Amino acid sequence: ASRVQNRLIFLLACGVLTLFGGRRAGFTGAGALGVVVTSFVASIGWKTEKEQVVNCLKILWQFAQPVLFGLTGAAVNVDFLNADVIGLGLATIAVGIAVRLAVTYVVVSGQGFTPKEKLFVALAWLPKSGVQAAFGSMAFDIVKEEN
Repeated sequence: ASRVQNRLIFLLACGVLTLFGGRRAGFTGAGALGVVVTSFVASIGWKTEKEQVVNCLKILWQFAQPVLFGLTGAAVNVDFLNADVIGLGLATIAVGIAVRLAVTYVVVSGQGFTPKEKLFVALAWLPKSGVQAAFGSMAFDIVKEEN
């Protein structure tokens, strides 16, 4: 096996071990944080060959992402959702998006951008939520345990 394949296998194995080890130890969020830290440390240490590992992970993610979202969607039971809970959830998301857009717009205001460019930056930064997605499993686990 090549060095890139070994590093890819090592990174995936450490991620799985950290994620499930944290859950087994009773620290659900620690597992997700461990995966983020492991990949960060690996990217610093593998300066010259990290692009090849990243390209392999991109290919794997193309297959894993639909499976992840499909399994998450299948685990949600919509029969228990009330209309007021759905409305409150949508309102919370709308307020969060509005605040994020406003703060981003204000942050880039002193940079000499036109209003159109400020709006573009604010909209472009909306989907940047990798860390939030990593910790989203904590809330999902809590809900599963209570039901």
